[in-house]
Amino acid sequence: MGGTLELFFPSAVAGTFNLFGEGGTLSKSGSFAAVVSGGVFGSPTWSLTGETWTASAGANTLSFDQATGTLVIVPEPAGITLAGVGIGGLVCIASRRFRSRRPSARAAS
Repeated sequence: MGGTLELFFPSAVAGTFNLFGEGGTLSKSGSFAAVVSGGVFGSPTWSLTGETWTASAGANTLSFDQATGTLVIVPEPAGITLAGVGIGGLVCIASRRFRSRRPSARAAS
């Protein structure tokens, strides 16, 4: 087993990131003896199952696959819900504007 992977998150992020790929700073060989992280997610305890390190930071789930270099951060469900409500609101507003610009069917008769 290799050294320690240290991750620092200065701001909240979510998504899938390849630490070995384009712009990645890790080599593609070996494995890690430990993973530690800090920043906005605090200092969660990471555990290893197979090739994947996982941690829970509040309502966020973090996982790092040391074989592929893929880091996945799943945000808390409330954040996803809030984003969905915002997108739904935008769709409603756009739909109302579209309908108000269409000529009325009654005006044609």
